[in-house]
Formats: sequence, C-alpha cells, structure tokens
Amino acid sequence: MRVVDGVCKDVDECQWRPCLHGGSCLNLQPGYVCVCGPGHVGDHCQWSKIATSGHPVAPPAAIAAITVSVLVLVVLGLVLSLRLHRLRGVQGLQAGAVKGGIQSVKEAAVEGSEDGSVGEAAVQEGSSDTLMELLKLRVSRDPSGLSEERE
Repeated sequence: MRVVDGVCKDVDECQWRPCLHGGSCLNLQPGYVCVCGPGHVGDHCQWSKIATSGHPVAPPAAIAAITVSVLVLVVLGLVLSLRLHRLRGVQGLQAGAVKGGIQSVKEAAVEGSEDGSVGEAAVQEGSSDTLMELLKLRVSRDPSGLSEERE
C-alpha cells in the first residue's frame, strides 16, 4: 500500500517478480503470495524439495541387520579363537615328544631309504606326527626378536 494524494493505493508487488524457479505470483491487498511449482517450496519458491527417502521402517531395519551381522561375526570369531587355542594346547603337549622341528625331518631324511628320499616309513617311524607338523619351525619368544632354536 502506498499513499497517493491522501488516498491509499495498492502496489502490485508481482511487478518485481519475487517468485523464483517459475513460481506464480498472486497480488493481494496487502502483499503477495507465491504459488510454487512442484519441486520447490518457500515464501519465494527459493528452496528445492528434498526427495523423500524410502519406507520409514527401512533405516532402523538396516541398522538392526548390520548390528546383528556384526554380533554374529564377533561370536563366530570368538568361538573359532577358543577352539584354535584349545587345539594348539593339545598339539603343544603332543609336540613335546618330537625332537625339534626341522632337525627331526633332516634326521628322517638321512635315515630314509637308500636313494636319500624320505619315504612314509621314515616320517612315521616312532611317532604319529604328520609331515606338516614335522616341518613347523620352532621359534623362541625372546624380546630381542624372532630366532630359531637350535639343539
């Protein structure tokens, strides 16, 4: 509204094109209103609408699924760790009967067949250890680093 010759006259605010992004302006007394097209909101259609996310239950369900999956993996890891720890403890008791890692394999090769090859009889002679168990290195756990124990 504006006063002209002592009389109030309406000013058409829509002449200034206040509505953005293709919004339509409606002149009112007093003021104006913007009618926004799809995809925009605000007094002057200045903001874009944010796309709505999917189903409202989807984010909590995804969080729950991830949490359950992580818990299952942690439990499986603990179970496997405990089983390996127990298995190594039992194998450690059995490995005490073996003379010493590589040394026993070398001795078995020397005591093997006439052509120098290690046969099944040489490896299985005197113990029930498998070839892989005989090939394991014995490593001392000293603080200076890893070093192979020698007999």
